[in-house]
Amino acid sequence: MTSTPQSTYNVYDDEQPLSTSLGYQLEKIINYLLRRSCADGVHHSVRNTTEQVAKGDQDLAASKQKQFVTIGLSGGSLVQILANTLPYLQLPWPQIRFFFVDERHVPFTSNESTYHAYDQQLFRQLPLTQDHVIKINADLTVEECAKDYEDKLRRLLQESSTNEPSAVQSTNDETFDILLLGMGPDGHTASLFPNHKVLDVDNCLVTYIKDSPKPPQERITLTLTTINKAKHVLIVAMGEAKSQIVKEVIKDKNEQYPIGKIRPAIKTQVRWYLDKQAASQL
Repeated sequence: MTSTPQSTYNVYDDEQPLSTSLGYQLEKIINYLLRRSCADGVHHSVRNTTEQVAKGDQDLAASKQKQFVTIGLSGGSLVQILANTLPYLQLPWPQIRFFFVDERHVPFTSNESTYHAYDQQLFRQLPLTQDHVIKINADLTVEECAKDYEDKLRRLLQESSTNEPSAVQSTNDETFDILLLGMGPDGHTASLFPNHKVLDVDNCLVTYIKDSPKPPQERITLTLTTINKAKHVLIVAMGEAKSQIVKEVIKDKNEQYPIGKIRPAIKTQVRWYLDKQAASQL
């Protein structure tokens, strides 16, 4: 394992060990987040017991304890990688919620739909209900779809850290737990493309594009600002076609490409998972 001030990367011979390592890292992060939340709740309760009894208040710790971990999924090779590892992990499935870092604005029956790919290859292998997966409403216009998806994600963020019923509203903690990102040969990630105006959107969690340089043209995506607020960012890149950009981003610290702009503001480092071909220029 090699470290830089901004990122950590691991290199694997092929997809299988990469998939296994990524799965174990996810398991470690998920369990850590849930254990820490539980511990924080206990400490909070102990500190405030006397005061709460005096006031007749309910247990504040219970209302603030983390209810589940939020995991953002990306398409491409990540679908198969996760399908090869997640079903074999001992994860607390009732305490996990999946959503999509970006999505094509197409029907869920389309082979271009990221949700469709995950539903066919992964979700059906897991003990999930419809409530475990947050997805877009593809029947809406792309503008309406982005607004509706943002409302869903805001509700998800609020519900992830409270036992209380939530309303759709802005939250001060617009922070997802884990984002799984891929990278295109042009350096794009999510549906954030090089030199596209979508990179400058910073006043919302979710935005849309109608002129994607890669089909289909209409897409929904988390904004760069939203991605950079995540607690844990894991990036997978495979293939020699991506080696030049991998080198420029990891070694040269080039922020020209969207993937190079992934710099979370909090302490957690970005973790890269590379095969030998993608890492060949490092």
